[in-house]
Order: sequence, then C-alpha cells, then structure tokens
Amino acid sequence: MLFLSTAALLSARFPVISPVARYDGEVGGTIRIVDGGYSDNSGAATGADVLEAFVKELDRAQVRDNFRPVIITISYKEPSNALEEQTANWRTQLLGAFLGPVMTLDALRGVTTDRYLSDLRKLAKTTDSPFLGASCRTP
Repeated sequence: MLFLSTAALLSARFPVISPVARYDGEVGGTIRIVDGGYSDNSGAATGADVLEAFVKELDRAQVRDNFRPVIITISYKEPSNALEEQTANWRTQLLGAFLGPVMTLDALRGVTTDRYLSDLRKLAKTTDSPFLGASCRTP
C-alpha cells in the first residue's frame, strides 16, 4: 500500500539533487521513481491530463455548460544572455565535464516543457478553457 504522505514526498524530489526513490510493490517487484521535472518542469503535461479527465467527467455528468475550467501557468526563465555567460564560464572550468550532462538535461527539459505547454494551450482552446500564462524573468 502506498500512503498519501509517501506520494507527496516522492512528488517533492528535485532532479539531480534528490536520490532516485525505490518502491517495493506487492505485485511486480521493485520500481524506481524520479521527479517529473526531469522531462517537464512546468507541470503542463499533468495539467493537460487533469483538464482532459475533468472535461470528460463534466461531459459524462452532462453538466459541461455549468463549468468553465481556467488554466493558469506561471514560469520563470533566466535571460538568455545570463545563461550563455554561465555556460561559457562553466565550459572553461574543470567542472564543465561534470556540468555538461546536467546542462544537457536542463536544455532537454526546456524543450519538452515548451512542447507540453503548447499541447496544454491547444487542449485549452479545444475545450473552450481560458489559458492565462505568465513568464517571470530576472532584471
């Protein structure tokens, strides 16, 4: 049995920093669990799944006209020139060999996050749900 407290702890794992979790299930043996931030740090993929399920249930209950889901996203991105400066400095240092895979993982996460956000925007449009997105940047 998986407790809600365990699920909350597993969802709070931080990519690269927190160790991989191990779950010994009653059926099917051991599985390893990592944070979803490895592929999507925005939660947009989960948001799309929730929106689809919610709209499906509204349709099933025949109350779709009584509800209008609203999608709100807030993201933070470093200004591109600051990230380029950091990347250039890291590559010239010995730690560049270690940070290379981490930087690649971060770049990949950015690409998949953008794709998931795009998919969520399209789903919001097809379900007639307003999509409010905000992006914060450092000065």
